[in-house]
Amino acid sequence: MLLQWVLYPLTLLQAVIGVTLAGFVDYKVIGFGFIPYSAIAPDNEALAALFLQLHATNAWLLILLILAHFIERWRLIFVDGSKSINVEESSA
Repeated sequence: MLLQWVLYPLTLLQAVIGVTLAGFVDYKVIGFGFIPYSAIAPDNEALAALFLQLHATNAWLLILLILAHFIERWRLIFVDGSKSINVEESSA
């Protein structure tokens, strides 16, 4: 349950960082075919590099947390012998 409280905000943060990054790059970025993300802020190579690094770091963190989540759920099923993936039901 705690992992979900961490995963969801990080997933939203990934999108926010990506949109912010699109605002600082020096080429045109159009979201959904009509939202000009690159017009949000003036081109800034230093800030684009910073947000690119934040975007990559958050992506790797999400990958590791999703992998940990996957391993924990498989452990509940195969090691603990739970017939349910729901933690609340399996621990009762």
